[in-house]
Amino acid sequence: MQVCRMQTWVAALLLGAAVAPAQAADWSGHVAAGYVTSIGGESSAVYSLGAEWPWAGRRWFDGELSIDATLMSIEGRPDTGRDLHRDVQALAVGLRWRRNGWLLGFSPALATARTDAISGTLQFLTTAGHEWRRVGLYLQHLSNASTNGDNIGETMLLVEWRFGGAD
Repeated sequence: MQVCRMQTWVAALLLGAAVAPAQAADWSGHVAAGYVTSIGGESSAVYSLGAEWPWAGRRWFDGELSIDATLMSIEGRPDTGRDLHRDVQALAVGLRWRRNGWLLGFSPALATARTDAISGTLQFLTTAGHEWRRVGLYLQHLSNASTNGDNIGETMLLVEWRFGGAD
């Protein structure tokens, strides 16, 4: 693990501990790991760490809304013949919507590196998946929606575990 990535994760953990609300029922944390692939078929691991707060009293299409902050790290892929060798970290803050076990999410994100898949700092993280109590299976896509150059994005399959808060 590179020193820069380790410092990013330590800083995120410390920040999360410092800003977490006093009542555990008001927030939950989540960790995820999975597999990322770009359009060319090159693949590697992806990890994420985040926190989520219910948006009290806010409902949409009979589902619950929450505010989510996620830090993710996508491992670089050397020897692909494309510029994908750098690790990419992204910080995303946005909304998650849940109904009957299904989850949808949308978050603006800031990415740390430019590659053939991620062409700029401003990105968007979209999420769709299903949850079973505290475990979820999600498909996520990180892309800039063609707002800044050729950006094919990264598509990820993740297993997530939520902790803290209420079920």
